[in-house]
Amino acid sequence: MDHPVPGPTMPDMIAAQVRSRQHRPLLTMYDDMTGTRTELSYATADNWANKTANLLVEDFALSPGDHVAIDLDGHWTGVVLALACWKIGAALQPNTAAPSPVAVVCCHERRAGRHPNGPLLVVGDGLRAEPIGAVDHREGLVLLGEDVHAYADDYDGPAVEPDAPAIATSTATLQHRDVLARAIAWSETLGERPRVAVAVPIDHVAALALLAGTIVAGGSVVAERPAARPPRWERLASERVTAVAGPLDALVDPPHQFTVVALDAADEPNRR
Repeated sequence: MDHPVPGPTMPDMIAAQVRSRQHRPLLTMYDDMTGTRTELSYATADNWANKTANLLVEDFALSPGDHVAIDLDGHWTGVVLALACWKIGAALQPNTAAPSPVAVVCCHERRAGRHPNGPLLVVGDGLRAEPIGAVDHREGLVLLGEDVHAYADDYDGPAVEPDAPAIATSTATLQHRDVLARAIAWSETLGERPRVAVAVPIDHVAALALLAGTIVAGGSVVAERPAARPPRWERLASERVTAVAGPLDALVDPPHQFTVVALDAADEPNRR
């Protein structure tokens, strides 16, 4: 079955693929820092993203064109934050790299102390992203795992324009049309319904480009935290991974069954 034709923005593609893929997996995350395995289906990830988008708009007054910095230590919620920001029309700013003003910083509980001022959304390693350690509360700080479930399952904000910002890097801000064009290039490289392992943290700008491409292709992503160098090949084989993407110096001696996709400096796909 053919996957849906891409719309002009990532929210259009996300909505089309959620309707098509429903409860098929989108993300499988092995968190070796906590010993857990988290799996999100398209429908579950979209539900989390809708709730998070509503939280960002209502608690932080986030609006289209704003920037959201993420400092998540490779946590699985990086996928949720990406989908939520794209729904709003806000630019995701991985690793606080871009120089543009930041409306909200989203960080892992162990990194909250790095951001003593301004609006802060904190995620944790506990069940449903609740913190397992103490987090010093202050004005402007919200705990995702404790508060997100009170928000609506649907996001009905204004439609996102193709020229809305989607990803901010240290050198440029990519619009939705740019991200979607890169995602289509990824999908053509990865093939139909790929199962793709990513050898960089899931909140890295290259992983976000991979995520967008995987959504376009109707596939799923397998990630590890921390990202292993080289990846744990036996684990990836057990997850029926078809392709592995990352810097070539991290993909040492891959088994023959994996398609290896290099990430260059521009985060473009380059099949080897």
